[in-house]
Amino acid sequence: MINKTQKDFNFSLFIDVKKVAELLDHKLSYIKSSLCKISIENSPEIRLTMSFGAVIGTELVSNLIEKTDKALYESKKTRDTYTIIDTI
Repeated sequence: MINKTQKDFNFSLFIDVKKVAELLDHKLSYIKSSLCKISIENSPEIRLTMSFGAVIGTELVSNLIEKTDKALYESKKTRDTYTIIDTI
């Protein structure tokens, strides 16, 4: 007879949501400013833009995806920007 031993592990994760939001804002701002610097050779009239949507929350993934989609469309209305929704 094989004797199996079960071990339980508890794991806690503490995230500073404010820091995550600040980091996300910083990274998206960086991407936006980087895209502005890109030019297409022989076509200076063409410029790259971006629209991003993001959400910070602890809800069901399906709810977060829906809110992220709304944030994206909000950004697309303005164009060349990003929208972050904080649900916490």
